Amino acid sequence: EIGILEELYRTRYDNFYLQMFVFGSLFMIGLYHISLFSHNREDFAALFFGLFCTSISFHVLFMEGKLFFEIFPDFNWNIALRLNY
Repeated sequence: EIGILEELYRTRYDNFYLQMFVFGSLFMIGLYHISLFSHNREDFAALFFGLFCTSISFHVLFMEGKLFFEIFPDFNWNIALRLNY
């Protein structure tokens, strides 16, 4: 994008904070539902939904905006792709 430097930084950090919020929310929802399953072993829907939320949260962390690489810039790209898939 072409624009004023301050606007570009603000847009970049707004996207960063939004992705952090989405990652944290999905990860906590996933952990909550997995813990619900650990208390009631007959409720497989909670387990599957928890696993789905945690897997989507890792997708957001690694792929959507490369959030993980903003935090750890020297991490190996090939390892991150294998962790995601």
